[in-house]
Amino acid sequence: MGYNIHLVTFNCDIFEKQIKPAFREGETNSLVQETAEWLSEHARIFDSIYVSKRPDYLGLGELITTSFDEDLSVSSHGKGFVVINGKAESGGIGIRFDRNTTWIHEDFANLFQAMIFRKAIHHYLNLGRKNHIGYFLDRISPDIQNFPNILHAINRLEESHRFYLLDGGMTGILNTEDTELFHNDLKLITLRETISEHDSLTFDFLLKITETAVAQKLGLLLGQDLPITVEGYRHSPYKLILTSHISGDGCPYFKSEPI
Repeated sequence: MGYNIHLVTFNCDIFEKQIKPAFREGETNSLVQETAEWLSEHARIFDSIYVSKRPDYLGLGELITTSFDEDLSVSSHGKGFVVINGKAESGGIGIRFDRNTTWIHEDFANLFQAMIFRKAIHHYLNLGRKNHIGYFLDRISPDIQNFPNILHAINRLEESHRFYLLDGGMTGILNTEDTELFHNDLKLITLRETISEHDSLTFDFLLKITETAVAQKLGLLLGQDLPITVEGYRHSPYKLILTSHISGDGCPYFKSEPI
């Protein structure tokens, strides 16, 4: 059936000042503990088979400080890591382990994304089913290759954080400065004469959400079937309002207002 490509505005300031430090501090951090508790009580994000027992995330801080890059985009252990009694090991996929002493990459990806989606996203646009942003822009304009800022944005949004992509999830983040450059160049591209009405409307929506990000000094985050639920969604950009309600899929639940 495929997946939808979701674009949201992203609060880089919260990411830098709250989320990154929380993960570097590790399992004792109050934000990590609160998010882990929320996951264990409510979430079946990605329909994980591992949610029956809340991971203790023992060794989280050490994992982050010893194996992750500055942007928390990838670990040297790769996606297959397991953490057993607080010590990370590579290549753990497919092995049997004691759930009381072990947590895995999927647990970490769920925790990371749950914290981001509850704390740091503000607006939402569904670009459509399998409508990769690079493919979409190349389809509607003949001169994308002439805009390095657009090419950089596409690469960052589609590739920089694929470490967190499971059955769905985030693929990349664009910071505030690059988001402004991206938006400014989008306003300059030439649209093909054969562009469809639907694609023309989608491009208008893309301009609107990037304009909103620039005005509010936000970045962008892109993903495939992001684990969030948006109430009253229609094909246009929306402001997100997080509620305490949990969706049937166990995802963060947002009310929405047109922007």
